Amino acid sequence: MALQGERVIATTTFRCVGNVLVINGKHFSPPYVIEAVGNTDRLLAALASDHSVQIYRQYVAAVGLGYSATKTDLVIPAVADSSLRLSYARVPDGVEPFAYDAVPAGGE
Repeated sequence: MALQGERVIATTTFRCVGNVLVINGKHFSPPYVIEAVGNTDRLLAALASDHSVQIYRQYVAAVGLGYSATKTDLVIPAVADSSLRLSYARVPDGVEPFAYDAVPAGGE
């Protein structure tokens, strides 16, 4: 998916400051454009059935906010900055990833 033309990946950062959206340090003002790749009919059905989207659409009608969902061909940009790519991850030495310990190490 992409938001404001910025591809969303594992390391993408979002911050809301009033009605300004900060994505990876870039500032964007409304209107916001969200693009998603997938089965269009299923994506549109998911939007139509989502409770939060239904409430937002009530506000759209009541106070004149904008909203549209359409089918289109699109290309989501590749990540241009390689520093934003997650190359690999590993479990730190001495940590068992599937163990559950109710008391943190060194705790009572």
